[in-house]
This record gives sequence, structure tokens and C-alpha cells, in this order.
Amino acid sequence: MGDYTWILVGEGGRQLRAIELFASQHEAETWLTGTWESLAEEGAESARLVSAGEVVYEMKLGPE
Repeated sequence: MGDYTWILVGEGGRQLRAIELFASQHEAETWLTGTWESLAEEGAESARLVSAGEVVYEMKLGPE
């Protein structure tokens, strides 16, 4: 796989915005680990990790 992008998803599954390209899945996950709380405060309910046009996985942001 190539570049990775986070797609932030808000209420009702509405796409809020995409986050810059990351060179690796590890780099993208490290970035999200340090920023998920502020993204949740902005209204993001989840984040989708996308690579080569395919969703790798989706992660909820916030308490379980």
C-alpha cells in the first residue's frame, strides 16, 4: 500500500475533512494518537484510515 489519509467523519456519517497524506500506516496512527482528542472536540465522531482508495479501518473518537 502507498500513502495513507485520515477522513474525519461527523454526526450522521457526514465527511468533515481529510487530513494530509502520511507515508506509512504507522505514521498515520501515531499522528492520530496525539490528536484524536482535539479532533473529537471539533466534532469528529470517527476517523477512517484510507489507502489507495480503500478504507483500511474506521476508529471511533471519544470514550467507549
